Amino acid sequence: MDFFIFALVLSAAALHAGWSVIIKAKLDPFASLTLVSTGWSLLALPALFFVAPPAPTLWLFVLASVSIHLVYKIVLSATFAAGDLGQVYPIARGSGPLLTIFGAAVIAGEHLALHEIMGAVLIVSGVMLVSFRGSAKFERKAVGFALLTGFFIASYTLLDGLGVRYADDPWTYVAYLFVLDGGSMFFYALYRQGPAQIKAYARHWPIAFIGGAMALSAYAISLWAMTQAPIGLVAAIRESSVLFAAIFGMIFLKEKLTLWRAIAAIVIVAGIALTKVSF
Repeated sequence: MDFFIFALVLSAAALHAGWSVIIKAKLDPFASLTLVSTGWSLLALPALFFVAPPAPTLWLFVLASVSIHLVYKIVLSATFAAGDLGQVYPIARGSGPLLTIFGAAVIAGEHLALHEIMGAVLIVSGVMLVSFRGSAKFERKAVGFALLTGFFIASYTLLDGLGVRYADDPWTYVAYLFVLDGGSMFFYALYRQGPAQIKAYARHWPIAFIGGAMALSAYAISLWAMTQAPIGLVAAIRESSVLFAAIFGMIFLKEKLTLWRAIAAIVIVAGIALTKVSF
Protein backbone atom coordinates (compact mmCIF):
# COMPACT_ATOMS: atom_id res chain seq x y z
CA MET A 1 0.00 0.00 0.00
CA ASP A 2 1.30 3.44 -0.93
CA PHE A 3 2.34 5.51 2.11
CA PHE A 4 0.02 8.39 1.16
CA ILE A 5 -2.97 6.03 1.04
CA PHE A 6 -1.81 4.43 4.28
CA ALA A 7 -1.69 7.82 6.01
CA LEU A 8 -5.13 8.75 4.71
CA VAL A 9 -6.65 5.53 6.03
CA LEU A 10 -5.14 6.22 9.46
CA SER A 11 -6.63 9.73 9.40
CA ALA A 12 -9.99 8.17 8.50
CA ALA A 13 -9.63 5.90 11.53
CA ALA A 14 -9.17 8.90 13.81
CA LEU A 15 -12.18 10.65 12.30
CA HIS A 16 -14.31 7.53 12.72
CA ALA A 17 -13.40 7.20 16.37
CA GLY A 18 -14.17 10.88 16.86
CA TRP A 19 -17.74 10.73 15.62
CA SER A 20 -18.30 7.50 17.53
CA VAL A 21 -17.37 9.32 20.75
CA ILE A 22 -19.84 12.06 19.84
CA ILE A 23 -22.59 9.45 19.52
CA LYS A 24 -21.68 7.95 22.89
CA ALA A 25 -21.19 11.23 24.74
CA LYS A 26 -24.17 13.31 23.61
CA LEU A 27 -27.89 12.60 23.97
CA ASP A 28 -28.92 8.97 23.61
CA PRO A 29 -27.16 6.84 20.96
CA PHE A 30 -30.14 6.63 18.59
CA ALA A 31 -30.70 10.40 18.65
CA SER A 32 -27.02 11.14 18.11
CA LEU A 33 -26.75 8.64 15.28
CA THR A 34 -29.84 10.13 13.63
CA LEU A 35 -28.34 13.60 13.86
CA VAL A 36 -24.96 12.52 12.45
CA SER A 37 -26.61 10.58 9.61
CA THR A 38 -28.83 13.54 8.73
CA GLY A 39 -25.80 15.83 8.86
CA TRP A 40 -23.73 13.78 6.42
CA SER A 41 -26.71 13.48 4.08
CA LEU A 42 -27.16 17.27 3.97
CA LEU A 43 -23.42 17.84 3.58
CA ALA A 44 -23.24 15.37 0.69
CA LEU A 45 -26.34 16.74 -1.07
CA PRO A 46 -24.56 19.52 -3.05
CA ALA A 47 -22.20 16.92 -4.52
CA LEU A 48 -25.09 15.48 -6.54
CA PHE A 49 -24.88 18.53 -8.81
CA PHE A 50 -21.28 17.71 -9.70
CA VAL A 51 -21.47 13.97 -10.40
CA ALA A 52 -23.36 11.92 -12.96
CA PRO A 53 -26.31 9.80 -11.81
CA PRO A 54 -25.46 6.14 -11.14
CA ALA A 55 -25.80 3.68 -13.99
CA PRO A 56 -28.75 1.24 -13.61
CA THR A 57 -26.57 -1.61 -12.32
CA LEU A 58 -24.75 0.69 -9.91
CA TRP A 59 -28.11 1.60 -8.37
CA LEU A 60 -28.33 -2.00 -7.17
CA PHE A 61 -25.10 -1.56 -5.22
CA VAL A 62 -26.22 1.79 -3.80
CA LEU A 63 -29.68 0.66 -2.70
CA ALA A 64 -28.40 -2.62 -1.24
CA SER A 65 -25.77 -0.70 0.70
CA VAL A 66 -28.29 1.85 1.98
CA SER A 67 -30.44 -1.02 3.30
CA ILE A 68 -27.51 -2.69 5.05
CA HIS A 69 -26.31 0.61 6.50
CA LEU A 70 -29.75 1.33 7.94
CA VAL A 71 -29.86 -2.00 9.75
CA TYR A 72 -26.26 -1.50 10.86
CA LYS A 73 -27.05 1.88 12.44
CA ILE A 74 -30.10 0.54 14.24
CA VAL A 75 -27.98 -2.24 15.73
CA LEU A 76 -25.08 0.16 16.39
CA SER A 77 -27.27 2.51 18.44
CA ALA A 78 -28.36 -0.47 20.54
CA THR A 79 -24.72 -1.53 20.88
CA PHE A 80 -23.58 1.86 22.20
CA ALA A 81 -26.52 1.95 24.59
CA ALA A 82 -25.68 -1.50 25.97
CA GLY A 83 -22.09 -1.14 27.09
CA ASP A 84 -18.85 0.72 27.68
CA LEU A 85 -17.37 2.35 24.57
CA GLY A 86 -14.01 0.77 25.27
CA GLN A 87 -15.58 -2.69 25.10
CA VAL A 88 -18.28 -2.54 22.43
CA TYR A 89 -16.46 -0.30 19.95
CA PRO A 90 -13.42 -2.58 19.56
CA ILE A 91 -15.57 -5.70 19.16
CA ALA A 92 -17.81 -4.04 16.59
CA ARG A 93 -14.85 -2.71 14.62
CA GLY A 94 -12.61 -5.71 15.18
CA SER A 95 -14.90 -8.56 14.19
CA GLY A 96 -15.45 -7.19 10.67
CA PRO A 97 -12.01 -7.06 9.02
CA LEU A 98 -11.29 -10.79 8.95
CA LEU A 99 -14.72 -11.44 7.45
CA THR A 100 -14.03 -8.68 4.94
CA ILE A 101 -10.64 -10.16 4.01
CA PHE A 102 -12.22 -13.59 3.53
CA GLY A 103 -15.10 -12.16 1.50
CA ALA A 104 -12.77 -10.11 -0.69
CA ALA A 105 -10.67 -13.20 -1.38
CA VAL A 106 -13.71 -15.27 -2.37
CA ILE A 107 -15.73 -12.65 -4.25
CA ALA A 108 -13.12 -10.23 -5.59
CA GLY A 109 -10.17 -12.60 -5.88
CA GLU A 110 -7.98 -10.45 -3.63
CA HIS A 111 -5.03 -12.19 -2.01
CA LEU A 112 -2.87 -10.32 0.47
CA ALA A 113 0.86 -10.83 0.95
CA LEU A 114 1.92 -12.85 3.99
CA HIS A 115 3.13 -9.79 5.94
CA GLU A 116 -0.15 -8.00 5.18
CA ILE A 117 -2.18 -10.95 6.48
CA MET A 118 0.02 -11.14 9.59
CA GLY A 119 -0.39 -7.41 10.15
CA ALA A 120 -4.17 -7.61 9.74
CA VAL A 121 -4.37 -10.51 12.20
CA LEU A 122 -2.33 -8.56 14.75
CA ILE A 123 -4.56 -5.51 14.35
CA VAL A 124 -7.71 -7.58 14.84
CA SER A 125 -6.15 -9.47 17.76
CA GLY A 126 -5.27 -6.22 19.49
CA VAL A 127 -8.72 -4.81 18.86
CA MET A 128 -10.39 -7.87 20.33
CA LEU A 129 -7.97 -7.91 23.27
CA VAL A 130 -9.07 -4.40 24.20
CA SER A 131 -12.63 -5.67 24.43
CA PHE A 132 -12.28 -8.98 26.21
CA ARG A 133 -9.50 -8.07 28.64
CA GLY A 134 -9.57 -4.28 28.61
CA SER A 135 -12.87 -3.72 30.41
CA ALA A 136 -13.59 -4.20 34.07
CA LYS A 137 -16.91 -5.91 33.39
CA PHE A 138 -17.83 -8.37 30.65
CA GLU A 139 -21.31 -7.45 29.47
CA ARG A 140 -22.74 -10.35 27.48
CA LYS A 141 -25.61 -8.39 25.93
CA ALA A 142 -23.30 -5.60 24.82
CA VAL A 143 -20.83 -8.07 23.31
CA GLY A 144 -23.63 -9.81 21.41
CA PHE A 145 -24.81 -6.54 19.89
CA ALA A 146 -21.22 -5.60 19.07
CA LEU A 147 -20.59 -8.88 17.22
CA LEU A 148 -23.78 -8.42 15.23
CA THR A 149 -22.65 -4.90 14.39
CA GLY A 150 -19.34 -6.35 13.19
CA PHE A 151 -21.17 -8.65 10.79
CA PHE A 152 -22.97 -5.71 9.20
CA ILE A 153 -19.73 -3.74 9.06
CA ALA A 154 -18.13 -6.55 7.05
CA SER A 155 -21.19 -6.74 4.78
CA TYR A 156 -21.35 -3.06 3.87
CA THR A 157 -17.56 -2.72 3.64
CA LEU A 158 -17.30 -5.46 1.04
CA LEU A 159 -20.37 -4.27 -0.86
CA ASP A 160 -19.20 -0.64 -0.91
CA GLY A 161 -15.66 -1.63 -1.85
CA LEU A 162 -16.98 -3.50 -4.87
CA GLY A 163 -19.53 -0.79 -5.68
CA VAL A 164 -17.03 2.05 -5.69
CA ARG A 165 -14.76 0.02 -7.97
CA TYR A 166 -17.63 -0.79 -10.32
CA ALA A 167 -18.61 2.87 -10.68
CA ASP A 168 -17.19 4.85 -13.60
CA ASP A 169 -16.67 7.69 -11.12
CA PRO A 170 -16.19 6.56 -7.50
CA TRP A 171 -17.44 9.92 -6.23
CA THR A 172 -20.81 9.24 -7.86
CA TYR A 173 -21.15 6.20 -5.62
CA VAL A 174 -19.95 8.09 -2.55
CA ALA A 175 -22.28 11.06 -3.07
CA TYR A 176 -25.45 9.06 -3.72
CA LEU A 177 -24.65 6.59 -0.95
CA PHE A 178 -24.32 9.30 1.71
CA VAL A 179 -27.37 11.27 0.62
CA LEU A 180 -29.64 8.21 0.53
CA ASP A 181 -28.07 6.58 3.57
CA GLY A 182 -28.58 9.61 5.81
CA GLY A 183 -32.03 10.21 4.36
CA SER A 184 -33.13 6.66 5.13
CA MET A 185 -32.05 7.04 8.76
CA PHE A 186 -33.90 10.35 9.08
CA PHE A 187 -37.17 8.90 7.79
CA TYR A 188 -36.78 5.79 9.92
CA ALA A 189 -36.33 8.01 13.00
CA LEU A 190 -39.35 10.07 11.94
CA TYR A 191 -41.43 6.87 11.72
CA ARG A 192 -40.09 5.50 14.99
CA GLN A 193 -40.20 8.64 17.17
CA GLY A 194 -42.60 11.03 15.47
CA PRO A 195 -42.31 14.64 14.23
CA ALA A 196 -42.21 16.22 17.70
CA GLN A 197 -39.11 14.31 18.76
CA ILE A 198 -37.37 14.94 15.43
CA LYS A 199 -38.10 18.66 15.80
CA ALA A 200 -36.49 18.56 19.25
CA TYR A 201 -33.31 17.20 17.68
CA ALA A 202 -32.86 20.48 15.81
CA ARG A 203 -31.56 22.10 19.00
CA HIS A 204 -28.48 19.91 18.69
CA TRP A 205 -27.56 20.79 15.11
CA PRO A 206 -23.78 21.07 15.89
CA ILE A 207 -23.73 17.31 16.51
CA ALA A 208 -25.32 16.74 13.12
CA PHE A 209 -22.84 18.79 11.14
CA ILE A 210 -19.64 18.23 13.11
CA GLY A 211 -20.24 14.50 13.53
CA GLY A 212 -21.62 14.26 10.00
CA ALA A 213 -18.57 15.94 8.50
CA MET A 214 -16.25 13.59 10.40
CA ALA A 215 -18.20 10.47 9.42
CA LEU A 216 -18.53 11.52 5.78
CA SER A 217 -14.82 12.31 5.51
CA ALA A 218 -13.78 9.09 7.23
CA TYR A 219 -15.80 6.77 5.03
CA ALA A 220 -15.24 8.70 1.80
CA ILE A 221 -11.49 8.40 2.36
CA SER A 222 -11.81 4.68 3.05
CA LEU A 223 -13.92 4.08 -0.06
CA TRP A 224 -11.49 5.93 -2.27
CA ALA A 225 -8.61 3.97 -0.72
CA MET A 226 -10.40 0.74 -1.68
CA THR A 227 -10.09 1.73 -5.34
CA GLN A 228 -6.32 1.96 -4.88
CA ALA A 229 -5.56 -0.89 -2.44
CA PRO A 230 -7.04 -4.26 -1.37
CA ILE A 231 -10.43 -3.91 0.32
CA GLY A 232 -9.50 -6.25 3.17
CA LEU A 233 -6.25 -4.42 3.92
CA VAL A 234 -7.98 -1.03 4.03
CA ALA A 235 -10.66 -2.51 6.28
CA ALA A 236 -8.04 -3.86 8.69
CA ILE A 237 -5.90 -0.72 8.90
CA ARG A 238 -8.85 1.59 9.47
CA GLU A 239 -9.74 -0.47 12.54
CA SER A 240 -6.80 1.20 14.23
CA SER A 241 -9.59 3.64 15.07
CA VAL A 242 -9.86 1.63 18.29
CA LEU A 243 -6.64 3.31 19.46
CA PHE A 244 -8.14 6.73 18.93
CA ALA A 245 -11.42 5.60 20.50
CA ALA A 246 -9.55 4.46 23.63
CA ILE A 247 -7.75 7.80 23.86
CA PHE A 248 -10.91 9.82 23.23
CA GLY A 249 -12.81 7.63 25.69
CA MET A 250 -10.28 8.38 28.42
CA ILE A 251 -10.21 12.10 27.71
CA PHE A 252 -13.88 12.84 27.08
CA LEU A 253 -15.77 9.95 28.70
CA LYS A 254 -13.45 9.42 31.68
CA GLU A 255 -12.96 5.72 30.85
CA LYS A 256 -9.98 3.99 32.47
CA LEU A 257 -6.76 2.89 30.78
CA THR A 258 -6.02 -0.66 31.92
CA LEU A 259 -2.88 -2.73 31.49
CA TRP A 260 -4.63 -4.92 28.93
CA ARG A 261 -5.67 -1.93 26.86
CA ALA A 262 -2.08 -0.71 26.86
CA ILE A 263 -0.82 -4.13 25.73
CA ALA A 264 -3.51 -4.26 23.06
CA ALA A 265 -2.46 -0.85 21.78
CA ILE A 266 1.10 -2.13 21.33
CA VAL A 267 -0.19 -5.18 19.42
CA ILE A 268 -2.30 -2.99 17.13
CA VAL A 269 0.58 -0.62 16.40
CA ALA A 270 2.81 -3.62 15.62
CA GLY A 271 0.16 -4.91 13.21
CA ILE A 272 -0.09 -1.55 11.48
CA ALA A 273 3.69 -1.42 11.10
CA LEU A 274 3.79 -4.97 9.74
CA THR A 275 1.40 -4.10 6.93
CA LYS A 276 4.02 -1.65 5.68
CA VAL A 277 6.97 -4.07 5.84
CA SER A 278 8.24 -5.65 2.63
CA PHE A 279 10.10 -8.95 2.61
